[in-house]
Amino acid sequence: MLKHRLPGVRIGRGSEPVSVVAYADDVTVFLISVADFPTAQEAIQQFERASGARLNPPKSRALPIGRWSAPDNILGNPCQHHVTILGFYFWGTLRQTVSASWTQLVGLVRIQAKDSYPGDLCLAHRILYVHVYVLARLWYAAQVLPAPRLCVQQITAAVTYFIWRGATFRVPISTLQSRQTDGCWALLDVAVKCRALLLSRMDLQGARPGTVMATWLNSWGLNERPPNPPNATAYPTGMEHLRAYALDMSYVPPPRLDDTT
Repeated sequence: MLKHRLPGVRIGRGSEPVSVVAYADDVTVFLISVADFPTAQEAIQQFERASGARLNPPKSRALPIGRWSAPDNILGNPCQHHVTILGFYFWGTLRQTVSASWTQLVGLVRIQAKDSYPGDLCLAHRILYVHVYVLARLWYAAQVLPAPRLCVQQITAAVTYFIWRGATFRVPISTLQSRQTDGCWALLDVAVKCRALLLSRMDLQGARPGTVMATWLNSWGLNERPPNPPNATAYPTGMEHLRAYALDMSYVPPPRLDDTT
C-alpha cells in the first residue's frame, strides 16, 4: 500500500522509486515531503484496522537525511540524530554513518581481543581465533560501508597486540600476512579484505543491467566479470585481484596493492 501511495526516492535517472524497504519485521519508509505524512499515516491506520496489528511508536524512529527540514515530530515520533537498522548506525550524512559504524566495530574488536588476552593459546590458535571470532563481525559491514584507514589501523593494532600477548612484535605484520606456502601464517589483511568485499558487492550489483552501479562500472571499463573460480594468472589489475580475493579466499593477491591500482 505504501509502495503504491508514496512517491519514494529515485536513485539515478530512470530507476524505480524506492518508498519502502522491508526485512523480516524491520520496515523502513522513505518520505520526501511533509505532504507524505498523512498518506503514510492513513495507510498504516488502514492496515491496523484490517489486520489487528499495531505500529509500536516507542520502537519506531524518524531520521532526517541531508537538507531535510521536516518538523521535529514525524508521525508521533521525535526526530533522532541517528537510528540503527539491521545492525548499522545511520546518520544524516554518509560520512557520519561510516564513521559511527566503524568506530563501534573497532570498540567491539578491542573488547573481544582484550577479553581473550589471558587465554593460554599458541600462536597458530591465536591467529585462528582472530580469523574465526575477532574479525568475523567486520565482514558484514565491509560489504556495505567502506572501512576508514584509521579504523583499519586500529583494528590491526588490536589484533597484533593480542597475537603477541602485548609483547614487542617479533616479526612484521607483513610476515604474518604472507602465505603459508612461504612459511608464514596467512593472517588476513584487514584493509585488503574489506576493500575486496565492498568491490565484490559492487560487482554483483553492477551485474544487474540498467542499475546506476552498472552504468558506473561500464563508464570505468570495469564491467567484465572475473571467471569463477578465479584464476590467479588471469588478473593483471588491482581491482581484479581484489575481486578474485573476495570470490575465493584461497586466492592470495599480490603482497602490495596501493590505492592507485
